Amino acid sequence: MWTDSNCDCSMQWAFINHLMINSCVPSSAHLFAFKTEDGTFAPMKCSWFLARCNDIWLANGLQGLSGHRFRIGGITHLLLMGVDPFIVMVQGHWKSTTFLEYWCSCK
Repeated sequence: MWTDSNCDCSMQWAFINHLMINSCVPSSAHLFAFKTEDGTFAPMKCSWFLARCNDIWLANGLQGLSGHRFRIGGITHLLLMGVDPFIVMVQGHWKSTTFLEYWCSCK
């Protein structure tokens, strides 16, 4: 479940792009599988993804991030786009509005 933000970092765009780039993945493989350097197919795991992102960022002089920062960034992005906070709450599976405390730009 996601909100299509119709912007350059839309989940809808990212998912369709993933399916196109990894169209060679067999249908029996995991939905988020990709072809590895040795020709096998492996599921995308959070730890691998974060390590890969951080390798790239650190090599380019940027700060590494944790998975939690991705989640907070996504919340902030949706709220700044004007998505109703209760829609964001449902998307994030939060049972309260405490997530709003993370949003630094909240007025």
